[in-house]
Amino acid sequence: MAHTKRKMMTAAIAGSLAAIIAAGGGTLAYLYGQTRNVENDFKDNKVTLEISETSREYNIVPGKSDPKDPTLEITNTLTSYLFAMIKDKTDGIVKYEVADDWIPLPGYDKVYYRVVEPSLNSDGEAVTQYFGVVKDDKVDYSAALTNADMVKPDGSLKDDVILAFSGFAIQQEPFLTDAGNDVEAGALLAYAESDTHSRGAKKVTTAEEVKDEFQAAGEGEAVKISLQDDITLDSGALEVKGDSVVIDGNGHTLTVADDSTRILNINDTDQKVDVDISDVTLDASGKERCISLYGNTEGADISLDNVDIIADMYAINVASNNGPVNIKATNTTASTGWCAYQSWSPDCTATFENCTLIGLNDKSYNADGWNNFSTIVINQPATNNTVNLKNCTVEANQTTGNRQSHISLRSTNTTINSENTIYKKDGTVGDPHITATSQEAIDTATLNFD
Repeated sequence: MAHTKRKMMTAAIAGSLAAIIAAGGGTLAYLYGQTRNVENDFKDNKVTLEISETSREYNIVPGKSDPKDPTLEITNTLTSYLFAMIKDKTDGIVKYEVADDWIPLPGYDKVYYRVVEPSLNSDGEAVTQYFGVVKDDKVDYSAALTNADMVKPDGSLKDDVILAFSGFAIQQEPFLTDAGNDVEAGALLAYAESDTHSRGAKKVTTAEEVKDEFQAAGEGEAVKISLQDDITLDSGALEVKGDSVVIDGNGHTLTVADDSTRILNINDTDQKVDVDISDVTLDASGKERCISLYGNTEGADISLDNVDIIADMYAINVASNNGPVNIKATNTTASTGWCAYQSWSPDCTATFENCTLIGLNDKSYNADGWNNFSTIVINQPATNNTVNLKNCTVEANQTTGNRQSHISLRSTNTTINSENTIYKKDGTVGDPHITATSQEAIDTATLNFD
């Protein structure tokens, strides 16, 4: 099976020299002598990190084991903290142990760290070091598992069993010194830097605090919140008025209000909107949409990392009358009762890396095909749209007899780039199922599948 890599983070540290001269009032007389030049060599340092794994597809069979070898690959010229983060949504179905010498980080669930000294070759160049995260590179499934463990309350097979790994590396100093040379305390300070986008964020614990932050932000202003608990919105969607939104979920869940059809509404802005969402479950179960954009004339940049997006019909909905919308999703799951991602606006790009996109067509059967749909949909008039899929899983499932495809082409000049991506249809891995509503949509499409 192909060996896949995903670059996680690069931090470069370069030497610098600054001179600051302060002078009071009065007349300055300059007395000076000139020397020959003294050349100083400043050595660049680096800390780079990648993650690799040799297998991403698993079949849960009671009493069986599967290989699981997520490996963090660090190349560092400085002593560094290395962190491994585990996202476990297996409900105990999948059993595993963390490899030796990883230390639990206090106050964080399933976050581990270690100190890595640099390894240099004879030329003084950093040599990559490899650290596995799972003990013995395997996961186990209990022989005691029954059908009841494998299905949802409605009797359908569980499709959201997720075990994901990610990493973060950063130089040990100045965090160790700032912590009084306490290695663990220094690790806590260093790990706080892994969420640099959330620095200065308002810590929120209630729906009222969340709404206050969004309502207080006027045009051109930013919303930055960091969830400290699971929060259920008490009314309406979160309406984006400013030009920047940061939501750091800290592993918590943000649930839609009873009277709303979505969680995040990005509508009718006349300046480009930047949205950065991480480490959160956005739960709009039973509602039409989760994230929705409409009428944003200057478009939007949307960044999603380690986000679970749940909705009844459309998880990510780029509606009409938007300027160019650029979506970059990593380590994210979009699961929905119909469509994980759809676009109605031209010149949009959606990039999914290490993501799972699930479309479940559970709508009432219609013999004329009105309820046939797809997990990824590019609608008319969304011309010149691009969808990039790398190291992803795309599922197309149905329970009522309607057709559900992986990708639906309904506009012109659509580009689909698919690399190392798995396509499942009703649980079976196979070729991507692509449908189109016109010959022109087919003729003008660019489809790149490896």
